[in-house]
Amino acid sequence: MDASGAGDVDTSTIVEPDSDGYIIGLTKRKLKIPNDWKNPTGKFHIGVKNIYELFPPSLLTRVKKDYLEKEFLPKHKPLLADALQRLEAFRLKHPDDENIENQQERMK
Repeated sequence: MDASGAGDVDTSTIVEPDSDGYIIGLTKRKLKIPNDWKNPTGKFHIGVKNIYELFPPSLLTRVKKDYLEKEFLPKHKPLLADALQRLEAFRLKHPDDENIENQQERMK
């Protein structure tokens, strides 16, 4: 079922439920087909659509900002801090290796 209403979801993949009434979606999720759904052919056209493509621009901006603040940055900041500390420790331990950066820059 193309619930977007725009007809822009590719539903050319056709599947049939297994004996327990499940199909495997394009994202590899196991989907239960309700017993009360009447489908004379027993075949289902499935597709997938990126949810962000359905959001209006203002909602997309808000969702991305929320993800950045609540999910990405809390995980990213400690990892970045650790990497920078390790880099600084390496540089202090190997002060003569500054030439490595210069050599790498010249090789570009």
